[in-house]
Amino acid sequence: MENSLRTVTVCGLPILAASYSDTVAELARRVRDGVGARVVTLNLEMIARSRRDSEYANWIRSADLILADGMPVVWAMKRRAGTLPVERIAGVDLTADLLRVVEAERIGIIGGENPRATLDKLKIPGSDRIGINSSRLAATDDTIDAIAREMTGRSLIFLALGVPKQDIFAIGLRSRIPQAVLIPNGGSFELLAGQKKRAPQWMQRLGGEWLFRLCVEPRRLWRRYLVEYWGGVVGILLDRPI
Repeated sequence: MENSLRTVTVCGLPILAASYSDTVAELARRVRDGVGARVVTLNLEMIARSRRDSEYANWIRSADLILADGMPVVWAMKRRAGTLPVERIAGVDLTADLLRVVEAERIGIIGGENPRATLDKLKIPGSDRIGINSSRLAATDDTIDAIAREMTGRSLIFLALGVPKQDIFAIGLRSRIPQAVLIPNGGSFELLAGQKKRAPQWMQRLGGEWLFRLCVEPRRLWRRYLVEYWGGVVGILLDRPI
């Protein structure tokens, strides 16, 4: 992470301490200047996974920019931030705002169920110039090479492939397209398009988004939130490095 950026350390990770608007501006600057970055939007689920999976923990630690997505991460930062600004940087909101402020021809999207539906709903100018590959992709070197060629000239690339595939692609593309800002963003496009429901604002502020998601998709998410999630809770309360 660049020395000029202010960070707060949680679980041994240097997390960007900045307002939401300044974070969007910083990422847009990197896109404009061709600086590039591999971005992680950190939440409690990712901390829990890192405690079970050392390779995944290495992926998180080696990111260029770590942003506070989950509210428990934000609360942990605020306890030690002093006067530094700390705000939640939700991946869904970040996706929408970067789509609005970055020129369409600079943007690439890999994965997602139907990213075009999101672009249409958000009324993104020039969305037909955004490069999209939403086909099923194997996380192999040959595939990553092919995607890198396809995305040549793009300097903001969203990876909506799910964990851990989107992280594997982000790591592979970082060296192949060094000028690109790479943002793994899971199901953000489905949420923005209304294909999946998002928790109301009051639940998001209280850190209850996970409970809302569990209620919406209990059969798919019960193990993640009721069993695996709590390793992250312990980790962040004790502030143990991942």
